Amino acid sequence: MSETKRLNIDEIKEKLSNPEYIEKMRLQHEQDEAKKQQTELNARLKNCNIPTIFNDACFSNWLTDTEERMKILTTARRYVSYVSNVRRIGAVLKGTTGTGKSRMAASIARELMERGKHVLFLMSLEIDSKIDKQAYTIEYLIIDDIGLADTDYATKTAIMKLIARRYYNGVVTIITTNNEGEELSKQINKAILFRIGSNAVTMDFSGIKNKRTEESKEIDNDFNNYEVAE
Repeated sequence: MSETKRLNIDEIKEKLSNPEYIEKMRLQHEQDEAKKQQTELNARLKNCNIPTIFNDACFSNWLTDTEERMKILTTARRYVSYVSNVRRIGAVLKGTTGTGKSRMAASIARELMERGKHVLFLMSLEIDSKIDKQAYTIEYLIIDDIGLADTDYATKTAIMKLIARRYYNGVVTIITTNNEGEELSKQINKAILFRIGSNAVTMDFSGIKNKRTEESKEIDNDFNNYEVAE
């Protein structure tokens, strides 16, 4: 063995016997791993298609000022943990307009992606026959505002085909809707609804106040009190 190789081996042995060096290497590895995970998360977030207004949505900033909102958060946390560790099931977020269904759906998406899952967020009116093929197979698909009254026949058909195909592919579909029961079945075939509901957790937002109405009042008040500088 050459003197140079012997020296290198001796140096390595000396470093490995040094606790400070070992700790430095451990911290460096953790930093590199955290950087890698953040890069992967950023890529998933970029491709998820979450609406810009929900970019900051996450469980930690969900408003918990009422018992109903706290209950929704608790259920959502349990859901994410369950589908990540136990069994893949869907979710139905239902309730009237302005109760936070879309924001919570975006929060669920982010929490799943932070666990390494791949998620796609689509508004129901975005769905048509030319939808990207990944929507049929991606691990988790969120369809926002399903069952809108003004949804045309082609869109309804594309939504039903998408949900049915995902059901047979064994991947998770999460939906938000302002409707329920018979009202929703007028927009979406009952057989398709069964495929969603029979294998899904329901989160009921009906007890939550309409935040948009409150925000609208605040905006009107601010606007009416605004004085233009001369």
